[in-house]
Amino acid sequence: MLKELNYVINSLSKNGLFDEKTVESYKKPIQKAINFYDSLLQKDMHV
Repeated sequence: MLKELNYVINSLSKNGLFDEKTVESYKKPIQKAINFYDSLLQKDMHV
């Protein structure tokens, strides 16, 4: 899932829709959200 998001973000930045700083500022919160979501999924699986 993260690979796909990175691909989308990188392709947008290559097309000039985002600059580098914007891309970097989006990556961290997205990463955090995905990590949080993954941890919730793993907790559900252990129950």
